[in-house]
Amino acid sequence: MPAPMTPIDENFRPLAARSATYNIAAAAAVKAGPGRLIRISVVTVGSTAGTINDCAATGDAAIGNQIGSIPTTWVAGTVVEFDWPCSTGITIVPGTSGVLAVSFS
Repeated sequence: MPAPMTPIDENFRPLAARSATYNIAAAAAVKAGPGRLIRISVVTVGSTAGTINDCAATGDAAIGNQIGSIPTTWVAGTVVEFDWPCSTGITIVPGTSGVLAVSFS
């Protein structure tokens, strides 16, 4: 039987600590410091793949700090849970003509 969750559990994240950025249609640094990517929602599918990077500025997005990809096979309405720690920042690069929304803390 698993131990009950306590308020000091490291995975406990109150809703007030979460943020969101909507209508990401171009590369955007949604958080310029350490944080946690929680989820991505596809509003409009891009015609090319996009990336998710652990960096603080759009110009720093590179294969060496990529933590995920946004494929063209995802459809509008797709929501993907990540729960991924980012040590430098959170930058989202949607594919060409793609629109995304993200939540993070």
